[in-house]
Amino acid sequence: MISRRPFLAGLAVALLAPVAARAETGDPAAFVAGLYDRLAASRRRKEPDFWREPAGRTGVFAKDLVDLWKAAEAKVEDGDVGPIDFDLFFNAQDGRPGKPTLVVVDVDSTKAHVRATLPVAKGKTAGADDTLVFSLVREGGGWRIDNLHGAAGGDPWDLRGLLSLQ
Repeated sequence: MISRRPFLAGLAVALLAPVAARAETGDPAAFVAGLYDRLAASRRRKEPDFWREPAGRTGVFAKDLVDLWKAAEAKVEDGDVGPIDFDLFFNAQDGRPGKPTLVVVDVDSTKAHVRATLPVAKGKTAGADDTLVFSLVREGGGWRIDNLHGAAGGDPWDLRGLLSLQ
């Protein structure tokens, strides 16, 4: 008789393998879509978002961005909120239901930009605060986030800039 635990672990690997494989292809939108799929899966399991912990950033963000983030977090005093106090992938405090619409803005062999139009309430038109642009670089055999651009209240922000403020 097959034990449940190994069976479920094998099933999870089999189901997630296409997402991981798709993320390492040449399609930058597939990489970003894979990240949103990963977020959705962790949220269904009520687990923390992978990017909130340093170990979860490796292989997702460019190495120098991971290093910048680590340096910014080292400056945070005990008990204070870290340098990123909102959901980066949904430009909100608590995420949003649904999946974004992804469009590759430009791509070459080493870098790409993917625009993510985030889901909005029915009847509402997406604005600047509902759009993210992922700046990607090819690193370690796949795409990695080099920067993330958005707006809050119409004021532009970018991840590198936020981390440099610390």
